[in-house]
Amino acid sequence: MATETETAFIKIPTPPLAGRVYGQYKLPMSFLHQLERKFGRFTFPYLLPVLLASQVLVYLFQISGQVTILDLYLDGRFILQGQELYRLVTFMVAPMTSSPLWFLIGLSVTWLIGNALQNEWGEFRFSFFLFVGWAGTVLVSLLAPGILVTNIYIYSSLTLAFAKLYPNFQFLLFFIIPVKVKYLAYLTWAFYLLLILVDPSERLLILAGAVLPYGLFFGKDLLMNIQGRRRSSAFRKQAHVSQSKPFHVCSKCGITDLENPDLEFRYLPGDVCICETCLKEDSAE
Repeated sequence: MATETETAFIKIPTPPLAGRVYGQYKLPMSFLHQLERKFGRFTFPYLLPVLLASQVLVYLFQISGQVTILDLYLDGRFILQGQELYRLVTFMVAPMTSSPLWFLIGLSVTWLIGNALQNEWGEFRFSFFLFVGWAGTVLVSLLAPGILVTNIYIYSSLTLAFAKLYPNFQFLLFFIIPVKVKYLAYLTWAFYLLLILVDPSERLLILAGAVLPYGLFFGKDLLMNIQGRRRSSAFRKQAHVSQSKPFHVCSKCGITDLENPDLEFRYLPGDVCICETCLKEDSAE
């Protein structure tokens, strides 16, 4: 069984059993539970193998010159005109590279990540996660027709979800450098933020294809983390303030237990605090 610290790149480890608890990431969400109870029978048990096998088929057609990859991307203009409706499906299986090496690497990593998520969530939730990204991307293409839309943000959302569940899982970057997947997720989020700031045309696609499904599955946990950190910060500040106030203050010389933690203090009748040094001086007199 694969663990979070196992290093893998092309090798596909056996994912953890479904239903295992990873801290707060088991996703016992009432909304998803309700959906699964009502629509759990409407699922695609072989969704991941079908998507990846279709990508292989399309890639073979592409390198043989029988298919032009741009004809497979989603374009809202044709959909609104009732033409080329096949793009609603083909953009999900259009390869993002023509390099055989990178295509195989991407295929293997997608299989690893998707298989792990499907075993963690179950078939319905995994299918629903992809469906939300697909539906959001299609909606954006209809609202902004003329933009060629790919599947990059939908599949990258799987990587972000995987990094949330297994942050310490390691990939071999360039087959040499071990990198934890959480750091790859940080870079992905930073890249998304940059695109949102500099490229308005990508803004809605990122929000619909990646942020929407991710937020639906992990938004509650993120809010709980933020609230927990705020409570911890407030508690530390309160504890710091409490520690900054002296508990003992000598009524004669004014020294405190903060200034000299090793000094002993005594209390005389009338709740008068006096330090050990002043007490000895008074006794000597």
